[in-house]
Amino acid sequence: MFSLDLHIHSKYSYDCLVSPKGILRTAKRRGLNAVAITDHNTMIGGIKASNLVKREKLKVMVIVGAEISTDVGDVIGLFISEEISSKNFLEVVDEIHDQDGLVLLPHPFRSHRFNDLREIINQVDLLEICNSRSPIGLEQFNLLSSLNKTLVGGSDAHFTQEIGLCKTVINAVDLDADEAREILLCPSNVIAYCSYDSSFFCILSQLVGFMKPRLF
Repeated sequence: MFSLDLHIHSKYSYDCLVSPKGILRTAKRRGLNAVAITDHNTMIGGIKASNLVKREKLKVMVIVGAEISTDVGDVIGLFISEEISSKNFLEVVDEIHDQDGLVLLPHPFRSHRFNDLREIINQVDLLEICNSRSPIGLEQFNLLSSLNKTLVGGSDAHFTQEIGLCKTVINAVDLDADEAREILLCPSNVIAYCSYDSSFFCILSQLVGFMKPRLF
């Protein structure tokens, strides 16, 4: 089985202090085969981690991504190669797809500003059904499960302690990035695993977000 954490932040997010090297070391220690580094509105963290893997020949796949703030809430682009410039949801989706990337809707029931969830979901490739900072109820679970989309897990980690708390497992071994991307589009080959965190790290990252601009 091939395990991935598809939603991790690094110090290149405004509310995180973890280095790309710290993410990779923790991922390896916890048995993850791949991590997606999805910093707020930038792919720099993913690029730094990808270069580090190549330089030090680490056996952890890095999926370069970014969590973009849009007019309807956060959207994650995975497997991207260029920064996303738009803040309009539909334009962001187009930019990601133009790079052959995948569009992931993170924590669908948190901080998204739209009336018709189904209509927005039709535009994305993956739904984050498991997020260690955002547990969902049975009714929400049933709604997402009925939409014929690949359901994935991501920790939304801002601290190393959170990495891997929620993850995605692919029924395959020894994948490269292109293979992982294609299999993620096949719901029957993907399982999301949940292990929910306490509110402590959410509060702590809010504090980091408040203090970081003032300290640096």
